[in-house]
Amino acid sequence: MRYISKGELQQQTGDMITVMHYGQRLSIGDADAQIWLAGQGGLNQAEERLLCNLAGRGLISCTETIGNETIEVFRVLSGCILVPRRRFAIGKKTSIEREVLTWLRFAGLRMTIAELVQLRTQGIAPVATLLGESNRQALVETLYTTTNIADLVLEAQMEHSPSMPLVVDGVLQLIRKGAVSVL
Repeated sequence: MRYISKGELQQQTGDMITVMHYGQRLSIGDADAQIWLAGQGGLNQAEERLLCNLAGRGLISCTETIGNETIEVFRVLSGCILVPRRRFAIGKKTSIEREVLTWLRFAGLRMTIAELVQLRTQGIAPVATLLGESNRQALVETLYTTTNIADLVLEAQMEHSPSMPLVVDGVLQLIRKGAVSVL
């Protein structure tokens, strides 16, 4: 199975780590700590039996291995909330990283990976008329139509979008650089 760790590492001492997840400090030890740390910077692979405890606690998001890593990452990120970190030192950013980070920081709502892909697919840039809480409804109406509003329809559509690999790569780079947390 492929997985990505959720939460933010707070402390690491020996075989124990402390992770902040939805405002709760959780302690993880031994093999679970090693597995969580391995999946912190992006997609990793482990046996299903090793992931069950962390998946049950909501500390990882995982998917079956299908052979297409980009689709696997998209599916894993579909089960996550992407949250921009308030304090981060990120040097040079690519244009897709700047675009994704702008959407995540200023959209006025929590964006999903499918929504980010949809915006890129439609060629919609983060402009003032779609950013902020006061423009939340306009953004939602831009993203959703009667054909994609049902549960998981947008995710299924965006999994096959030509823009999906670029957006997934941009999000992964932001995670690796510490600009975005995964919850």
